[in-house]
Amino acid sequence: MPSFWGWSLAAWVSGLGGVWFLACQRELASTADFGIPPCEPPLKLKRVQSVSEEDGLRVLVKTGAMIFDLAALDRFPFGWKRLSSANDCILSGISILLVPSKSKLL
Repeated sequence: MPSFWGWSLAAWVSGLGGVWFLACQRELASTADFGIPPCEPPLKLKRVQSVSEEDGLRVLVKTGAMIFDLAALDRFPFGWKRLSSANDCILSGISILLVPSKSKLL
């Protein structure tokens, strides 16, 4: 059985042979004969949102913030009492939903 140096030299020579075969014999080192067209970005549509979509998004964000806050208060009470039931969660979150949105103030 050959020594470690013999195996490493054989692997090195076979690697050089593989690179030569792919680059020269299979022409993987040569450039393409045809031009590659440039990438053109797709056209973007104008974004239109109605007032109802904006209000829906605002309610969604407020609801998500309320759920996150209630989950954080339930997990880490920060000196407050732990929320023991769904009614406590609902009652503490109603004040967030009752805040008027900007579109209704105008």
